[in-house]
This record gives sequence, C-alpha cells and structure tokens, in this order.
Amino acid sequence: MKNAGKYKLYLYCALLAGIFILNCTGGTRNAFGPRDVVNVVMDEQLWEIYGHQVKSILWDTRYYPSFEHVFDVEYSPPGRFRENRTDFFRRHYLLIISTDDSQSPSNQIIREHIADSFGLFHFDDLWASPQKVVMIIQPESELKEFIEDHQQEIFDLMFQSASNRLYYMLYKQGDQYQQKLQQELISQYEFNLKLPQYYVVAQKFGIADSGAVISVQHMRSGSHNAVSRYFAVFWRTDSNFKFDLDSFTNYRNQLAEVYFDNDILTVNDTYTDSLGLRIEGIWQNPANRQGGPWRGWIVENQDRIFLIETHVFSPGNKKTFYLEELTIIANTFEALP
Repeated sequence: MKNAGKYKLYLYCALLAGIFILNCTGGTRNAFGPRDVVNVVMDEQLWEIYGHQVKSILWDTRYYPSFEHVFDVEYSPPGRFRENRTDFFRRHYLLIISTDDSQSPSNQIIREHIADSFGLFHFDDLWASPQKVVMIIQPESELKEFIEDHQQEIFDLMFQSASNRLYYMLYKQGDQYQQKLQQELISQYEFNLKLPQYYVVAQKFGIADSGAVISVQHMRSGSHNAVSRYFAVFWRTDSNFKFDLDSFTNYRNQLAEVYFDNDILTVNDTYTDSLGLRIEGIWQNPANRQGGPWRGWIVENQDRIFLIETHVFSPGNKKTFYLEELTIIANTFEALP
C-alpha cells in the first residue's frame, strides 16, 4: 500500500511538472485576440518614424462600398510587451520590428530567436496557438526601404494566417455533419460543395431556360444577426453560351431581377485563380439603400458553365473576413463530369 501511495505521489508531481513546463514554454497555450488585429512591437522612436508606413500595409484599405481596413493595428512598446509576457506573447498576430541596435528592447526579443541574420522571418505558433509571428531586423539606414520592398509579403503572411484560422473554425468538426446535404448536391445537381455548420440551402430553383440555381445562406441566431452571408450557384447547359465580361454582368443582373431583389453588380476587377475566372465587385440595391462586397467565379465544365457568386451584407461591420469565409467555401466546389 505504501508503494501504491508513493506511485500516486510521483504521478501527481510529474503531472504538476508537466503543467509547469507547458506554461513556461507557452507553445501549447491558446492564442487570443480579434481575428482582424495585428499587434506591432517596435521601439517608440522607430514607431514615430515608421508607424504610419506599417499601419498602411496592414490596413490594406478596401471599399465595400464604404472604406474599411482589413487589419486594425495596435502598437505595443517592447517594455510593455515584456512586462505583460503572458498577455502579449499570446496574441494571434504579432509583427516585431527592430534595427541592429543591440541595446534596443525589440532587438533583444528578436535576437532570442534569430542569432545574427538580417531580414524578414516568420514563425507559426511560437508562443501560443494558432499564432503568426513576423520579425523584421535591419540596419536602420535600410529599414524603411526593406519594409517597403516587403510590404506585400508582410500583409500576405498575416492574411494567410487569418484565413487558415478561419478555415479551421469552419471545418474543425470535419464534413460529417454536412455529409447528407453534400450527397444531395452531388445526386441532384452533380457538383460537390462542402458546407460548414450553420450554412443551409435556403432556396432551390428548378431548371428553366437552360439554367438553374441554388441559394445557400448562413443561418445562425446570436451575435452575428446583423451579418448576412450569401452563396449561390447558377449554371447554363447550352453549349453556345459564352461569357465575356459585359455579357456576364448583364446575365448576372438579369438573374438578380428574379433572385436578388434587383441588385445591381458593378465589376471592379477580374483575374484567374485556381477555381476559375475570379470577379471582384460591389452589389448595390439603390431602392433599399443596401450594398456590400461581391465575389464570383466562372467555372467551365464539360457540358455546363457555372457562375458561383458570394456576397455579404453587414451594415456597420467589417466585411473582409466574412467574404473570405465564403471564398473558402467556394474553393471546395467541384463540378462532377
């Protein structure tokens, strides 16, 4: 019995030691903070010089159809960062910038992880998870130009990390809970689409005039009531139907007369991505004084041309990551032969 008691005591001590080690390393602790805030750590004199440049990169201001920042920026002096290590080291997105001044507090933070090199470095889950930490260290005479030359990389690292986190939140429970709906789409419409929880097929329209449509909407009560996220799939089967940008815009606005309460689409940009021809625009409803960001794709299959469209209505709220959520779902689309 004494040996059993000792064994329990050893086990208890080992458990406490394990918890202590995990808390000290911080690598397995949960990160926290808003999904659209980057914490920037740099010396105060550098922030005075380069702060606006850094903020402009992370803001990446967009028009949806009011102006909004993709990321908000919170500045943290290195001293405050070190004093509140448990707090600041666990933020989702950290950008730490320093010069080669070895007396600089931000330099000392970076040199704990990067011994002698200069440049841009990034780490996943360095102090918490999920987390992206980007570190920049350069001689002061080269810092401004270096930040300018790497502004797209800085933004992309943060945005991709936010997108990865969003993907995890959408699909962390796997596809099983939507498997029945997924099979219905495959059997009835011959395309695959992985819909996360809280997305439902709101409307199904029968085939008419060589075309058809289903409309999917995010349906969840609670804090996101003011956010409407819409996803629709249209398709045409007539082999002579071809899209150019003008005919596409006209066709989509004709569909809107039937399905979207006479919304008007204004196209801002087009380019090709992995899904198809991607179209960026703004939808507006002058009669209802509504509008928001719109993103769509034209996907050509063997015997059908698909128009996938997404749009967000969220007055008074930022819309970038709701649109990104719909983009993640769109990229699960697969037309079956």
